[in-house]
Amino acid sequence: MIRQVCLASCFAGLSAIAASLCPAADWQTADWHVVPSSSDALQRAAPIRNLVATANGTLLGTRTTGSTVQLLSSSNNGIDWDYATDIVANPSLQFGDPTLTVTGNGDILAAYRLLHPTAGWSIRMSRSTDGGQSWNVAGTIHNYTGTAGEFVGAPHFNTLSDGTLQVYYDSEFAAPGGNQYIAVKDGVWDDGSSAWSWTNERIVNTTAIGGAAVRDGLATVVNLGPDLDGAGDRLMVVTEAVGTLNGQGYNLIRAFQVENGGATQADWDNLLDSRVIYQSPLTDPQGHSYNAYAPYALRVGDGPVVVAFSTDEVLATENLPADLPSAAPRKRHSEIKFIQTTDSFESWSAPTTLWGVDHPEFVGDANSGDIYNYQIGLLELSSNDLLATLDMFDGKQLVFRPSLGGNTADFDESGLVDGADLLIWQRGVGLTGQTSTTTGDATGEGNVDAADLALWQQQYGGTTDPAAAGTSVPEPATAALALVAVLTLAVVPTRRRSWANRP
Repeated sequence: MIRQVCLASCFAGLSAIAASLCPAADWQTADWHVVPSSSDALQRAAPIRNLVATANGTLLGTRTTGSTVQLLSSSNNGIDWDYATDIVANPSLQFGDPTLTVTGNGDILAAYRLLHPTAGWSIRMSRSTDGGQSWNVAGTIHNYTGTAGEFVGAPHFNTLSDGTLQVYYDSEFAAPGGNQYIAVKDGVWDDGSSAWSWTNERIVNTTAIGGAAVRDGLATVVNLGPDLDGAGDRLMVVTEAVGTLNGQGYNLIRAFQVENGGATQADWDNLLDSRVIYQSPLTDPQGHSYNAYAPYALRVGDGPVVVAFSTDEVLATENLPADLPSAAPRKRHSEIKFIQTTDSFESWSAPTTLWGVDHPEFVGDANSGDIYNYQIGLLELSSNDLLATLDMFDGKQLVFRPSLGGNTADFDESGLVDGADLLIWQRGVGLTGQTSTTTGDATGEGNVDAADLALWQQQYGGTTDPAAAGTSVPEPATAALALVAVLTLAVVPTRRRSWANRP
């Protein structure tokens, strides 16, 4: 069943859809809305980049205040975020790039980089065994570099199907001549020292784009399933990188595929696939390329890989120069765009815009206001339903949910939008803080209100399961045409909150 819809690339490839019904590209929507808090605040405290879910459904995330790493939690699927505790705090150190993972036994691990005033950069970790209430330092991923001139940071955890815990991170320390590589290590828990030890450092990639340096960074990792021989995991590592055009550097997005879970350096030296998955096709008045950077990759269930990232391409609409890739993040112009794999893990869709100047809740323009943001993060809340957070700086973040494609007013999931669904909406109207469509929240913004009734009216009589309406399964060509109709329906925008209430 196609539940949440694809995008422009599916329109362009109807012949392929007729043959396969777009099995790897059955998710993407171009319609995301800002999720207000229960007090109707849009910009508020929320995690930056990294999000995890615990076994009891609580969402956890992190952000830093310089000398502390804060843990935030949400019990209502990201609508509200509360400060929980400090994972680590030290007024003599500067912390950044925190990330979380939940292990198979329920432990919560946090990794973060820190800068010591004389010893340089390091990546450390902490552990919680009580759901995040208390934390203890639990190991060193990379010891001090000895100088502030050799950076290590931006750690990201990945767990293989056999339970092996990996961590990926940026390393200038491992790269000669001003380059930056992505390093990966394996973690082993030691009961005696009550700490994780990290060994077997490997390098993901050492190959540059053209004449540029290697500056791979901000890695995220997704598992694509077993190797062809079934002996290990096939992984995709997505990073930002650099290229050069007409004498000026620019950022782009790369993806690397490896077999055997990347267990040895030989695996990384013999990649299954290495490619640029997005670079801007636009150039500024000086012939310099616009940028694509700070990607976050996620595999939606067992389906496509989706990647969200920042880009300054909006500057082209004003004939303005591209940002320098070395500029401070808060000085860079950023719309958030979105791509996904299509008929294989080696082919990618055209981009759609998750957040930008044309979004109805955006304040500002191509050179002011909400255009300044950084580090989108993604989490799959439930099957095909994502949550995103975005840092707006100065302690304020935005939370996004996709406006679901398909018949989201089928509240009882019977396959038919009918009077029974209206009854569910009537019973639920006025509810807030909802985390699924089953109580009448068709728009997915957390409230059961008139906007959901409008969607029920719009979708009334629609089916998501041919058997529910007694219809036959269409032939492939007919199915392709039906898919176009579903796509057309899905891009009708839902009602959104006015930005006038923004704090």
